[in-house]
Amino acid sequence: MSKQRKAWDTVLAVVMILLCLLWVYPIVLILINSLKVEGTFTTSTVFQLPTKETFAGLSNYVYGVFKMNFLSSLGYSLLITVSSVVLILLCQYFWPGGVQPGGVVLCIVLFSTPVETYVAYALNRIFDTAVGVIVALLVNYFLPRERVVACWEKVKGLFRPLEHS
Repeated sequence: MSKQRKAWDTVLAVVMILLCLLWVYPIVLILINSLKVEGTFTTSTVFQLPTKETFAGLSNYVYGVFKMNFLSSLGYSLLITVSSVVLILLCQYFWPGGVQPGGVVLCIVLFSTPVETYVAYALNRIFDTAVGVIVALLVNYFLPRERVVACWEKVKGLFRPLEHS
């Protein structure tokens, strides 16, 4: 390996390490501040490690898990993530161009529906879709394509005399 190439690799490694540290730093800062008691992580002390007076231990985590329904939120996040991945994979297999519009629709539904009504909204959508599918099947059964085409030709035939006048 040439000396110039080795120097370039070293510079690139240093830049990547700095970028990694910049990316990880906010996460470390959040973890440090999560160990402090409430009200002690103001703008002047946000970068300081917890002291004996400001150390909260794991009480913030216990409060978050049991009092703030963290596990319920985690469940919703997992449900949304898994269903999104499954839908994306299905779209890639059955309808390759459908991922982007499907993602937009999912975001619109998720961000416009209140959390309290997710289940009711989903059940209503399932019912609406089922009714729509049944109506479409009935229309296709009672109005097969041949009958619709024949009817359309009759309608067009009614207007042909007007075209010649």
